[in-house]
Amino acid sequence: MTTIIGIDAEWQISAEGDQNDVLSYQWFGLDGESEWSGVHYPEDGKRLTISEWLSLALKGGYKNRTWPTTLVLASHFTTAELSVIKNFDALKTRLDLVQGSSYASARQPFTANCYDNSRNRHPLTVHLLDTMLLAPAEGRSLAALGELLGFPKEELPAGHSKDQMRRFMEEEPELFQTYALRDAEITARYIRRVEEECSDLGLDNYKPVTVGGLAVRTFIRKLEESGQSFDSIMGIEQRSATEGRGRSTFTSNTRVYQNRLAERHEKLAIDSYHGGRNECFLFGFHEGIFTDYDLEGAYSTALAGVVEPDFENLKETIDPSDFTLDQMGFALVSWKFPRETRFPCLFQRDPSGHGLIYLLEGQEYLTSPEIDLARRMGADITIHSGVVIPSKEDGVRPFLGISQWVNSQRKKFPKNQYP
Repeated sequence: MTTIIGIDAEWQISAEGDQNDVLSYQWFGLDGESEWSGVHYPEDGKRLTISEWLSLALKGGYKNRTWPTTLVLASHFTTAELSVIKNFDALKTRLDLVQGSSYASARQPFTANCYDNSRNRHPLTVHLLDTMLLAPAEGRSLAALGELLGFPKEELPAGHSKDQMRRFMEEEPELFQTYALRDAEITARYIRRVEEECSDLGLDNYKPVTVGGLAVRTFIRKLEESGQSFDSIMGIEQRSATEGRGRSTFTSNTRVYQNRLAERHEKLAIDSYHGGRNECFLFGFHEGIFTDYDLEGAYSTALAGVVEPDFENLKETIDPSDFTLDQMGFALVSWKFPRETRFPCLFQRDPSGHGLIYLLEGQEYLTSPEIDLARRMGADITIHSGVVIPSKEDGVRPFLGISQWVNSQRKKFPKNQYP
């Protein structure tokens, strides 16, 4: 198994309020059956480099043992922990900013030169992962992950608070160390659990960066197990290209559609995707019984109905009647609902990035089912640019297998129970 080092740091805002004074650097390591942990208390808040932090962690776990050449370094919300290292500005140029807030090794790992007690150099290939990116949507906090794993996050004792961690460290050093180490332990154990899940899925040596990435890889794996290929279904060719220079060189894959019209309209399809739709039929205080309806397995069931697209018969059109409920289609649309419409079904993106605004009149990129519903509600529809892609008559249902597998997995475990 991969060596995993979970890290965490404790700090407190300086008296001047202009920086974070680092109180401790801690780690928890896993290597097969071996487990170890440690805490470093910097003198006068002196910050460590990432190599120094890793060196301290590895010295404790590899006494009289051969050091690893590659490892997974993990924390919960990497941006916070990495911000307290001395060489953060240099390191972040070798990492990827994922989902706008977390640093991780999405494209390639980084290298670090670590040193043992005899000052022997150990070059390491380091894969940085953020457990927040790999956590369930309904429980992304470190405390939630600890509960899932059976290692609850330590609570601060009465009379202490996060903004006064120095006092906690000085008054109750043993409890402080226990509190600090548990955060690093949860992080390492959660990555190990994800690693085990990947192995069970046949994804050996795969290091997912996000839950979404793991879902996509699982979907592709299930397709391959059924003798199918995502690329062949989507009419795609993968081409590799080397980018960067020197130590920053990496290989990237580009996707090329065999059908040039499909390639031309890919951005239209991307712009037409706005996520899953949620409805709120009640806002504010309510007396009495209120029923919240939910379709169990709605997404997986809908995906199971998707049939392999027939790109050879792709059709460019501005005829609204071509965009039907069961048709794959994307378009730039202007609309106008009758004034008496209470709940228009079409929307525009809020320019400030706060979601969707449902309007009686507007213009937006939309999908075929959305256009069909608006027409049935009496909206006047104008298609400025659109495309529809029919399904192959003998086409496969690429999402059927993964949908069946997801539903079978859900039935194995009670709600909110981690497998």
